[in-house]
Amino acid sequence: LKSVIARQDSYENAIRTAQNRLNAEETALEATSTILTRLKELSIQGLNDTYGPKDREIIALEMQGLQEDLLSYANTQDVNGAYLFSGSRVFTPPFAMNSQGEITYQGDETVNLVDVGDQRQVRLNRTGTEVFSGVSREMPDGSRQGRSFFESVQDLVNAVRTSDRQAMNQGLAELDGLSQGVAVSIAKVGSAMN
Repeated sequence: LKSVIARQDSYENAIRTAQNRLNAEETALEATSTILTRLKELSIQGLNDTYGPKDREIIALEMQGLQEDLLSYANTQDVNGAYLFSGSRVFTPPFAMNSQGEITYQGDETVNLVDVGDQRQVRLNRTGTEVFSGVSREMPDGSRQGRSFFESVQDLVNAVRTSDRQAMNQGLAELDGLSQGVAVSIAKVGSAMN
């Protein structure tokens, strides 16, 4: 009887831990989604012909700030200081800027599961590459090139800054793909919470 009670207590603790972590993930993902929506609004604004290069520079400054916010949410930690989106490397920030100024993923692809019952496990995390997934960009020659989440956002900021309408349209289309990836992750977190 004592072992059954101990096991049940262990499951209850695991459920609380999982719930707290999933709540933190959901909060970070919803904030990310809000930022992506704002980036889309600003991109559409930047495409408006009534704006000149100086106006677009101001828009790009706001977009750059939002990109920094995205990085902050991608590097969210739980109450214990563990990074949410690093896979098993919970004490390593999932995303960091390398020496070339590119934001790269430093986590791994480990999916962490926790036992919440005799026959049930709950997924405790989403990896950074799953949540902040990149896009496949069509190049002028018809080939496709992979761009990371943060590369795609940076390219869009640069396109607005330089008034490159073609690149702005491409970035706007890619933004929809980035938003879709985050929305899928939010749905998965919600499903795990139930």
